Amino acid sequence: MKIKEFAELTYLNTIRLKSCTRYYLLLQNEKELVEISAYIKLKSLKFFTLGGGSNILLPELFEGLVIHNKIQGVQKIAEDDQFVFVKAGAGAIWDDFVKFCIDNAWFGLENLSWIPGTVGASPVQNISAYGVDVREFIDSLEVFDLATGKTFSLKEKDCGFAYRNSIFKGEPNLLVTSVVFRLRKIPRLNLSYRDVAEHFKGKNIEKVSALDLRNLIISIRKQKLPDPALFPNVGSFFHNPIVDKLLAEKLHKEHSIPIYEVDCNRAKLSAGWLIENSGLKGFRIGNVGVYDKHALVLLNYSSATQKEILDFAQTIKGKVQSKFNVLLNIEPIVVN
Repeated sequence: MKIKEFAELTYLNTIRLKSCTRYYLLLQNEKELVEISAYIKLKSLKFFTLGGGSNILLPELFEGLVIHNKIQGVQKIAEDDQFVFVKAGAGAIWDDFVKFCIDNAWFGLENLSWIPGTVGASPVQNISAYGVDVREFIDSLEVFDLATGKTFSLKEKDCGFAYRNSIFKGEPNLLVTSVVFRLRKIPRLNLSYRDVAEHFKGKNIEKVSALDLRNLIISIRKQKLPDPALFPNVGSFFHNPIVDKLLAEKLHKEHSIPIYEVDCNRAKLSAGWLIENSGLKGFRIGNVGVYDKHALVLLNYSSATQKEILDFAQTIKGKVQSKFNVLLNIEPIVVN
């Protein structure tokens, strides 16, 4: 177990917030976890697990231990007539894993292509895109509890999955070491999302392959979302709000906002639409601004801190609430 002191984190988070940590550990072997747990207790340290740094807001100084989860490995562990069960280390790069699955004719994750981050972060965020939630393909997870020093398994139903949420967001002591995915042997492509459906309209969808769908998703994402290497960001900064259906219908009548039914009592609104129609697309204060091509993305233009990002987000929330009476919630995890 090799622990560094005062390690730089600025280039380990995709929005490149200025940050460093008192202690840093690169985790590559699950066998180290018992020792790490004991070290945390001995030093009475606060801690958090870092993956790809793509959905996180870091402080300028974290007075604790950052565990950088880089556990690797992908293997097929079982199969039946319809499905193959694939185990992936939590530190594997998510999009590399999606491509590997398609290359091996393991299907289901195509719509989740080109999402930044790691395999271990996928259940934490319950990542979703283009009509697909990752929970649909998760069979189980291996988890280490840093508080108790114990390893255990969780089935999909035990993870408290909800819209871009899971139990792991509220229990940072639970470190995901690997995820088992239940993937199809025969593709059943989800082409229902509007942009996808429009692209394939009038075409013979029976000839559309999983690789065709992946390439389309990548193309759409690249057109809409800025490359974090060029424009530091965390992707979608706000959740699409789920509101009372009566309020949604009122807003639709008054402002022609698109609404998406969740159930008989609730509807989902587009956070990007709300921000853009509050006149905030391209809006900027100092180091932080709203991306001028997609209002759901906030950019770090130059050496922003966590406080600057959060203050700017609060300004956005205030303006949207003032105009539409809808409260936005931020999506990235805020580390204190």
